[in-house]
Amino acid sequence: MSPSKFNLARSAKKNLFTQPQIVCTFAVGKKNNMLDKLQAIYERFVHLEEQIADPEVILDMGRYKKVNKEYKDLKPIIEAFLDYENVLSNLDTARQALQEHDPELQELAREEITLLEPRKEELEETLRMMLVP
Repeated sequence: MSPSKFNLARSAKKNLFTQPQIVCTFAVGKKNNMLDKLQAIYERFVHLEEQIADPEVILDMGRYKKVNKEYKDLKPIIEAFLDYENVLSNLDTARQALQEHDPELQELAREEITLLEPRKEELEETLRMMLVP
């Protein structure tokens, strides 16, 4: 994703050990279902990270290979999910900036929303495709 003129991100790179906080709620049941699935996948991913670091798992090569393979299979989904969560957070921040009295800030927020909305839709479609069995 190319950097936008007005970056409203609140934090730097996310730590994979912290759960993302969805800042937007959806009225459509399909999106809520998708977010529930993604949250469950994220929790599994964190559990796999913990197992990869577990000395008992490391000593059992068969188990380690299995855990590592599942971890690698889930990683692209998690990266897209975290990117999606970041876009939602930035959209929320931009929408809040629209409430400010500063016209320049409002204009920058509108530009940010214009850039982020298509990215949000693109990520939603990508995630839907990734979740297809």
